[in-house]
Amino acid sequence: MSGKTILDDINLIVPSGQTCVLLGPSGSGKSTLLRCINHLDRIDSGIIRLNGEIIGYRHTGDKLYEISGREIARQRTRIGMVFQQYNLFPHLSVLENIIIAPLKILKKKREDVIDQALVLLKTVGLESHAHALPPSLSGGQQQRVAIVRALIMQPEVMLFDEPTAALDPELVQSMARLLKQLSEQAMTMVIVTHELSFARALQGNVAFMENGRIIEHGPSHDLFTHPQHARTADFLRQS
Repeated sequence: MSGKTILDDINLIVPSGQTCVLLGPSGSGKSTLLRCINHLDRIDSGIIRLNGEIIGYRHTGDKLYEISGREIARQRTRIGMVFQQYNLFPHLSVLENIIIAPLKILKKKREDVIDQALVLLKTVGLESHAHALPPSLSGGQQQRVAIVRALIMQPEVMLFDEPTAALDPELVQSMARLLKQLSEQAMTMVIVTHELSFARALQGNVAFMENGRIIEHGPSHDLFTHPQHARTADFLRQS
């Protein structure tokens, strides 16, 4: 990226149905790695696979070629992503924000999608806000709408970029409970955060990153109680 190595020697496997937390200081490459998984940022070498399919490229001989925009869009329907900014359409209701993608991309029936959306909104406590406009909602409520918007596409993996960045402490715990609920439903998730208490609450596996590398990777309990790398231990002490 502009002649600078942002990610280097990344080797990470997230088993289906598991949660992986990308933990580390700001600028360590966590969000960039997340964006590469969804092919929002291009990789210069290596391969990213989702259930065996290479993301963003095709193999021809010993070379990789970027696939078409249409093929990339198809792949992205399998990957749900919740950005820090939420990116909701301010002029559309909560319900319309949620159903627009399955209607236009998956070509589903409107009545079926509305039923699914209302069920999902109920699970996050927002069924009474279905017809509200996003600007009238709090940051935490907008974030839950963004999560429902991703979930309704029935993705194979969910990506979360700093999901607690704009939340007050009480809502951080609420978000942790929601993500744990998704984990219990065997949703595969990759979650970027720099907040230790939030990462601990999620359990699952943790990959600690610094300077574009994964320094240490393992079960949450093991990494937090017995870090094997000195830099991991130092980060845990100072945070």
